[in-house]
Amino acid sequence: MSRPTRSDVEDWEKHVVVVRGRGQKFLCLKLTEKPLGTTEQVSALCSAIAHVCATTKGGGGPMHANVDAMDTGIRDEGLKQMLETLTSRGIQCKVLRLHRNCLTDVGAIILAEQILRQTQAVEELHLSYNEISEKGALALGLAIQSHDAYPLTRVRGSQPVPIWFRLERNFVGNARGVSDVLQANGLWVCDAQKRDACTQTACIAAGANGVPKAHMLSFLVQRTRRGQPERSTAELQALVAELTDRLAIPKARSGQRAARTNANPAPSTASTCSAGSVESSIVTEGAEAARDGGRAPSGAGAVRPAAQVLDNGPALPVILPSQLEGDSCTWLCGVCETIARRPVYTRGDAILFCGPCFSSHVAAEKAKQGGRVLPTVPCPKTGRPLARGDVLPLEQEKALRRLYEQLRLTCTQCEWSGELAAFDEHLTSCPGKTPVEETARTAALSPETPQVSSVPAPAAVAPLVKVLHSYSGGDPPQLSLTGGTEVEVLSTSETGWSYVRVDGQDPGWFPTNHLDLPSA
Repeated sequence: MSRPTRSDVEDWEKHVVVVRGRGQKFLCLKLTEKPLGTTEQVSALCSAIAHVCATTKGGGGPMHANVDAMDTGIRDEGLKQMLETLTSRGIQCKVLRLHRNCLTDVGAIILAEQILRQTQAVEELHLSYNEISEKGALALGLAIQSHDAYPLTRVRGSQPVPIWFRLERNFVGNARGVSDVLQANGLWVCDAQKRDACTQTACIAAGANGVPKAHMLSFLVQRTRRGQPERSTAELQALVAELTDRLAIPKARSGQRAARTNANPAPSTASTCSAGSVESSIVTEGAEAARDGGRAPSGAGAVRPAAQVLDNGPALPVILPSQLEGDSCTWLCGVCETIARRPVYTRGDAILFCGPCFSSHVAAEKAKQGGRVLPTVPCPKTGRPLARGDVLPLEQEKALRRLYEQLRLTCTQCEWSGELAAFDEHLTSCPGKTPVEETARTAALSPETPQVSSVPAPAAVAPLVKVLHSYSGGDPPQLSLTGGTEVEVLSTSETGWSYVRVDGQDPGWFPTNHLDLPSA
């Protein structure tokens, strides 16, 4: 490798500027769209950094770096060389804008090591549109969770805030799984969906009980590539163990994560959100009372009701994960584990649920408490208390909604393939649709019991199984059952529905994935 010429270094020095203010010095690297894809180019930049640092007069306190290297083509080895140059001169990074580059998991681990190496927090880390997978995302999340500088204080005496961490549109195949595993390891994340309230300097989830460690806007929005494997939860947990050793995260600190997770409060309930949707909206008991002519709770002694999803729309057919082309884990309901229909998601950890599944869960929790108003309901997936404003329709997040509607899937009964937004319309004229499918699809639309020819032949011996998850069905022949109920399974359909009977009563349809069926 040839050494950079003086003219090369001088050209880079134009983009390396020292700024002083408020007792601090900042080394500003203004590199956007400057080519850094080769070793020679990075070496010239590092020489420029060294020369500027050597010629900068003292005073003004320690130096920090704001690196703006968007769309430069920088690669893992170039990133490592640049960070080593800064570290060797005692410079700690405050802002790293590295989106739209060629960084992989190797680069993500280099950044995780940099985070752990610094005594002060990285305030902003922009990595969208790179090539990072689950491993790199976990490494960065573990580094943030393990560092005592987070949540960070930007200005002395001000309210602590999360790191502004952008990792969307990489190749994190199982983004949902990564989010769940990081949360299980103690990383409290705010999804920053309320952009007017969540910024680089403020967080709506901050409260008396604490502050999230990271803002991760639109993390579930990821790219996919053909042949990319989706790591299972077990594989993600194995990666956590590997990365904990590799990053030298203290075992004592690692052992405290579960307790920290339980201690993390739900995001602040100070805000309210209106879904603006007929099919899926967030309301409270007070709103229901007002609508029904009653009075909403008021006064200092009133109980703040839990968020609920009222999903009174028609029943929709089940979409199996195998029908989706590409990534499916990101879009699975946390209850029924099929593709979420009329989806809602939890603020902070962005867990997805079918609107009807979450509505059934809330109804079951209310029933356990005698129908009284609940201040919170536990998340069906994590058990985290969910209060007013913590569950939102996916349609409020325009980018996610657009990706959801554009998901491509195939029909199990014919050769049709297309976008999810057109799937339900296709089923009205699907040439391969069976009477069983039609019964399941229109169960909530037609009050009539299906004809005998539409009902599947019962099994010779009907197994007795338990209901795993409560489900609130539409009109008969769909059934509404609570978890723990024992049912006879008369028959099952490939469409995701089972024909079941309870205590000799009239049989009806119930989601197969809500039943504790024996493995085939």
